[in-house]
Amino acid sequence: LVQPTWILYVILIFSNLIRNLRKKEKRAIYITIGLTIVLIAAIIDTATNRNYWVFPRIMGYAFLFFNISLAMILANSFVKLNEEFEDLNKNLEKKVEDRTDALNESLNQLQILKEKQDGDYFLTSLLIQPLARIENKIPELKIESYTNQKKKFQFRGKNGEIGGDICIVGSIHLESGEYTVFANADAMGKSIQGAGGALVLGVVFQAVLSRAKSSYTKRRPPELWLKDLYVELQSVFASFDGSMLSSVVLGMVGKNGYIYYINAEHPWSILYRDGVASFIETELSMRKLGFPRNNSHFQIKTFSLLDGDVLLVGSDGRDDIGLMSETENRYINEDETLILRF
Repeated sequence: LVQPTWILYVILIFSNLIRNLRKKEKRAIYITIGLTIVLIAAIIDTATNRNYWVFPRIMGYAFLFFNISLAMILANSFVKLNEEFEDLNKNLEKKVEDRTDALNESLNQLQILKEKQDGDYFLTSLLIQPLARIENKIPELKIESYTNQKKKFQFRGKNGEIGGDICIVGSIHLESGEYTVFANADAMGKSIQGAGGALVLGVVFQAVLSRAKSSYTKRRPPELWLKDLYVELQSVFASFDGSMLSSVVLGMVGKNGYIYYINAEHPWSILYRDGVASFIETELSMRKLGFPRNNSHFQIKTFSLLDGDVLLVGSDGRDDIGLMSETENRYINEDETLILRF
């Protein structure tokens, strides 16, 4: 009754050994050879007990040989593990140094890449600065601008910032009189993408101002001149097929304080009059620059400034501005704001 149960035991052992033999483990090979010898000795002794033949008992010797082989395998594994442990202890400091050197090399590569990126940011900011200038020739009108971009950087000891916000003020002389032209825009995207949109807008805006010196342009009424400016900006941004959009407020104001302006999906402008702030717009009439078929929604709005009025035009963050007095302002948060005082 006991001897047949050995068959199940042998099957379980050899099934486990076969799985390890497929992985080509040397210890599994040695143990399989030893178990095979023990199994042959067990079969011979069992046959002798059943009087199939007469043969000396060899199971004890085979089992002793198997135990010795297992002890040798375990000893060999222990020695190999001990050698690996000693090698790890000896070379641990060198491996730590090698790993530290590799990390330092990666850090140096990142610093080099960051310096190149900051160089690109710095160059872009230098290109935007002359475009975002404030030129006002109407003494009755005082204009202040504030820009605080979200992306700050440092390049070779110089601090800078970059983003899609831009404030531009220029002057033109038409037959109807002297006008101050202003633009407050927020191009789509952060850092270099937004700065690219601001750069495009600034270049087109300044190019249109330069052409304003021609006789044909001077004969244009202010509302048509403002429309020409918008059409050029819209056509340029539309050429990017939606990958570059910009909200903007374009406007013109004369000596009498009469304003012609366009709001292309920019936050509504705020009038500060007699200590009360209120919006001069109540609904969205135009989409951002670059939006397809935007010309069909073109609309010029007008407004008159009175003595002591303050008009605030800005993008997101503008509402965090606090007016301290008529000549002093406090600016906080990331935004770009244009303030017109009449």
